[in-house]
Formats: sequence, structure tokens, C-alpha cells
Amino acid sequence: MKSLFIDIKDNETRCYFFSVKQGKYEHIETKVLNRAGNYVFEIKNSGNLDEVILSLPLNMLNFRVLELPFKDKEKILEVLPFELEGMILGGSDKVIMDAIVIKRIDTKYKILAVYIEKSILGKILSELKSSSLEPSLITSIELRNVLNDFSTEKLINPVNIDDAERIKFAIEEIINPSINLRRGEFVFKQHIEETKKGLKVASILLLFILFTISADIIFQLYTTRSEISNIKKELRKQYLELYPQEKNVVNEYYQLQSHLKELIDRNSYLSGISTLNTLKTLSQIDRKSAVFNELIIEKGNLILKGEADNLNDIQQIKDNLSRNFENVVISDSKSSLQNKMLFTITALEKKVE
Repeated sequence: MKSLFIDIKDNETRCYFFSVKQGKYEHIETKVLNRAGNYVFEIKNSGNLDEVILSLPLNMLNFRVLELPFKDKEKILEVLPFELEGMILGGSDKVIMDAIVIKRIDTKYKILAVYIEKSILGKILSELKSSSLEPSLITSIELRNVLNDFSTEKLINPVNIDDAERIKFAIEEIINPSINLRRGEFVFKQHIEETKKGLKVASILLLFILFTISADIIFQLYTTRSEISNIKKELRKQYLELYPQEKNVVNEYYQLQSHLKELIDRNSYLSGISTLNTLKTLSQIDRKSAVFNELIIEKGNLILKGEADNLNDIQQIKDNLSRNFENVVISDSKSSLQNKMLFTITALEKKVE
């Protein structure tokens, strides 16, 4: 077998070629492409590649740290869209996401949510497909390096990884990937076709088994399934009576939990918030080149998102905010495609003693 691992970096794209013998990956060649960032890949699959893997840099990904009462991956991915709905501009349906369990804290688990905009991922996959390259796995070797000793600081300011380490992490990701963003509408179709074939065989075997069992067992099975179906229909009916405006009902239980959480949060937000005073304070701050794109005012908490020409202007905003707020932190900063610095600043309202 021959495997291609495409490693997108900040300033270039590297292609690692591996030969695979008895499950062991051996690096045989590296090619450097000097057009990283514009989704152009100067390489074409001539038909001799058995698998293609894609690695994205940290600056293409977005992250959120959550706490959930379970660590089962399927459950996490099921509730993740509802947990992130209010945190993602445009809604969670605009992104592809995956999750990693970081550690256990008492009765809960610390979860790292990883996501990327569908529009960005779609452009990359479209360009790769034009070169007959179809990645079966989309991961990040830079994220794997961060997970070795996880901290949010490393996500914001990643350390440089030398070539030998990147190749080593590439092999580890192929064997045991940290994440896989080939999900939803971008799922790897070849796996689906293989699954369909397996389901056809399984269906034939299932029919054979059903015809060999007694009529009494079949009747009981049918009755049980009918009762379950009726319960699900009644549950959905009750949910739609409560929320008739919702059209996309996937899991009534978790969506009801999400609504309850939203009501609790709204009650907290609407009590004791001095929005006018906060806006007045912000209007008096010298912002230089900075522009605020999003402002979130919560009880005792302030979140500012925007863009500036440089880090110095962002730092000056942080210093100015420190005169009126506590614990002012630049929680996120990265470059955009328009050569702007995107930033997120969080702050706490000063307590009056």
C-alpha cells in the first residue's frame, strides 16, 4: 500500500508519502507545496495511492471547552450542537464538529469541542477532489501535539513542530486519529458504500433468521416495536405542542434540556445587567484600528469580538478595559484571510465593595 498525508501549515503545504507493509508505515518521501492558505494543491493522484489523509493547522480550527456528565463519544456528538448553539456565530449548523475527552473533573468530564466552517472545509475538499484526491480522514497533527500536555494557551499560541516530529505525529494520526472532521455532509462516501454492502448481507441473514423463528416470537416483536413507535410518536406530539415553531426535531429529550437551559440563562442575564452603563464605558475607550463585530453582555461578564490591524491595538484595548473591568483577558487572537487580527476579549464587571 501507498499512503499520502497532506499537512497544511501556516506558510506551506507538505505531502508525506508512506509505504505500508504489514500495518507499519515507513516514510519514503516529502514534497513541499508553497501555496498554503489558498486551497490550491499542486499534486495529483495518478491512481497509485491507497489512502489520503488531510491535516489542518490550528489557525483553521475553532475550539470550545465544555463540561458534560458523560464521556461516550456518540452521546457527546449528539448533544454538542445544542451546547454550542449560542456560542457559534450563525448557528451550529454552519460548522462541522468533533470532540475530545480531555479529563475527568469530579462527576463531569472536560470536553474539547473542535469545529470548522463548512464553507472553508468545502473549498479545501473541492480543490482536492479536482486533483483526484479524496481524504478518508481529516485531522490535525498540531492539535495532537497540544493534546500531549493540554492547555488553552497552546491552542492560542501553538509551539513550532519540527519536520521529524510532524512525520511521527502523522503516522500516529493515521493509526489512531485524535479527531475526524469527515462528518455530516462531508462524510467519506467510500466508507458508506462499504457499509451499504455490509448492510445488504446483514439484511439477507436477518430475513433468514426471522423466517426460522416461531410465529409467536415474531408477533411479540412486532407488538413491542409498535408500542415503542407509539411512545415515540406521543413524545414528539407533546414536544411539538410545546414548541410548534420548531421544524427540525432530532432528539426531543436533549432539545427540551436545551430549552430549559436557555430559560435559566435568560433569567440570569436579565437580572442585574446594566447594559447602558457598559455601552457608555465602551464608547469612551480609544479603539485605534479596532472594530467590534460582536458584543455579549451578561451578568457580571463581558465578551468582545472584533478585528484590528495589529496586536498592539488589541493590547491597548485590553489595557483600557482594565481600568473599568476586572480579569480582562485576550482569550483568542488569530490572523484572518484579509490580513486582519481577529480577537476575543473577556472581562468581569468590577465588584463594588
